[in-house]
Amino acid sequence: MRFVALAIFLFMLAPAFASDTDGNYHVGGGAGAVTCPEFSDVMGVARAGGIGSAQYVHRTEGYTMYVLGYQTGYNQQAAATYNIFANISPDQALAWIDNYCQAHPLSTFSRGYAP
Repeated sequence: MRFVALAIFLFMLAPAFASDTDGNYHVGGGAGAVTCPEFSDVMGVARAGGIGSAQYVHRTEGYTMYVLGYQTGYNQQAAATYNIFANISPDQALAWIDNYCQAHPLSTFSRGYAP
């Protein structure tokens, strides 16, 4: 019984490569599925309150958590990578994604950081 439990535990630690042969993967929803125009609208309202303000944090929190989750997953799975966003703050990452979204209005938030 201990062997089975250990085997299951070790199996859970194995990396999951969940993209197809072309590198595409399904974005299940949440912030990742938000269209670029919707995201840019949110960023405009958030910035109007001032970066770091309660309004900014409230409006961007879900997007920030999504990006930080991506960062953690990428850092864990990429060989020889400690921190993919080593010199980039979450606010800078959101600004970068907003710039992408303004240039690609038919795209989604998730494509802004993982094209």
